[in-house]
This record gives sequence, C-alpha cells and structure tokens, in this order.
Amino acid sequence: MYRLVALLKITFAMLGVLFIFGCERRQASSTVADVSTASAQKLEISPRIGIVDMQRLSDALGISQQMADKRSKLQSNWERVDKATRKAITQAINEFGGDPEKLTDSQRNSLQKLELDRRRKLADVDQKNTSALQETNRWLMRVFSEKTKGPIAAVGKEMNFDIILTISPGQVPYARPGVDVTEKIIQRAGGEVDVKEQPPSESINLD
Repeated sequence: MYRLVALLKITFAMLGVLFIFGCERRQASSTVADVSTASAQKLEISPRIGIVDMQRLSDALGISQQMADKRSKLQSNWERVDKATRKAITQAINEFGGDPEKLTDSQRNSLQKLELDRRRKLADVDQKNTSALQETNRWLMRVFSEKTKGPIAAVGKEMNFDIILTISPGQVPYARPGVDVTEKIIQRAGGEVDVKEQPPSESINLD
C-alpha cells in the first residue's frame, strides 16, 4: 500500500512537470509565431523604393555630350583670342626691329598696352564663357527634366514603387538587384535628346 501511494505521487509529479514544460513550449512557439507575423507585416508595409542613376541617364540621352561639346567650343574661342592677341604682340615687336632689348620707351609703352589689352580680352572671354556654360547647363537640365519626368513616373506606377530616388555615382553603396530602374527609364525616354543649341551666342569680338 505504501509503495502504491509513493508511485502515484511520483506519477502525478511527472505529469505536472510535463504539463508545465508543454505550456512553456506552447508559449515559446506562440512568441516565435508572433515575431514572425510582426516581421512579415513590417515587410509588407515597408516602402518599395526604386533608384535611377542620373549620370547614366544623362549619358544615354546625350545631355552630357552636349554639355561637353559646348565646353569644347567655348575653350576653342578662348584659344582663338589668345592666339590672335599673342600674334599682335609678336607683329609689333617685329615692326620695332625684332629685338626686345633695343626697344625705345615709346615702343615698350606700345607693347605694354598690347599686353594689357590682351589680358583684358582674355578676361572678358573667360567671363562670357562662364556665363554661357551656366546658361547652357540650366537649359539642358530643363530639357533633361522634361524628357525624363514622364518616364520616371510611368516606371514608378508600373513597378508599384512608393518612391524613386535619383542618385549620382557613389551615392548609394548598396542597392538590392532589381531596384535600379535606370535602363527601364532610358527605354521609355526614347534615346538621345536631339536639341538645337540656342543660348548663348558663340561669337567673340576680337577688336
């Protein structure tokens, strides 16, 4: 009889332990499930973000090349003025006998005036070139914006993005493959932008 009572106590004790352990496992499983559910919900509400590389887009549409061409033309104008004013000084020296060491004070004054005039003209060209580049850049950026605004919006809607960020090289160290939509926008934009350069006048007065 004593043994039976002891056996029953041990049995009830083991059942109690198993019951407690089972409850803890169910609670742990419930906690894991809750965390997983919360994580899934968080992923579902995370914004979908696309990125577009503005430099690649600018290159593909020919905007960068047009800016480079404009810069090259303005540099050629500067070099033309530089060459013309140097030539004027060289001709004056030749007319004065060709030996700078034998010039009179009057001849030296004339050469000094030519040199000052040369510097003035080059400074004037520099100023005009800077203004021309700024004006051309603003104009091309306006054309660029008008050309890409619609395609960017269309790709955003098509791919169900909440936002599309514009970036330049090196600004984003990592992006999940498939997020970059630059190529899609290039395709929708229809290739290079063919524009006629209007501003500003490229004529430089050498007088």
